[in-house]
Amino acid sequence: MVISPVRDATGEIVNYVAVKRDMTQEVEMERRLRQTQKMESLGHLAGGIAHDFNNVLGVIQGALSLLKPRLTDPSLARYVEVGEGAVGRGADVAKRLLTFSREGQLTLRTVTLAEANRGINPGVGTHDRENDRHRYRNTAGHPQHPR
Repeated sequence: MVISPVRDATGEIVNYVAVKRDMTQEVEMERRLRQTQKMESLGHLAGGIAHDFNNVLGVIQGALSLLKPRLTDPSLARYVEVGEGAVGRGADVAKRLLTFSREGQLTLRTVTLAEANRGINPGVGTHDRENDRHRYRNTAGHPQHPR
């Protein structure tokens, strides 16, 4: 609020004028801007964490891939499979973090399985009709089963 004097011809104050301005919109816009800036910073942080986390998962996956063929006790192979599953779940978490960090750049749409498979290297996935299961090969060349 601004209060100003009203003067007559002799310069004497004869009244006051108060001007009020509703700042509700401006205050709300500033609040939204601060919130947007916070979310942008959080997105950058999430992206950095996701990349670092993926690097750690890559080392773990590499170690498991090297260990798996050297195991002579089949009961120990289950532990490697559990570790590979955990790496896969961790990669999903990292992917969600990356998706969050790129808000507005991701477009989700429903696709059929045939559409999703188009363009994939034919050597990547195989179908075992006897057991009706799909098998996929990861980049290390070890079989993985979808969850």
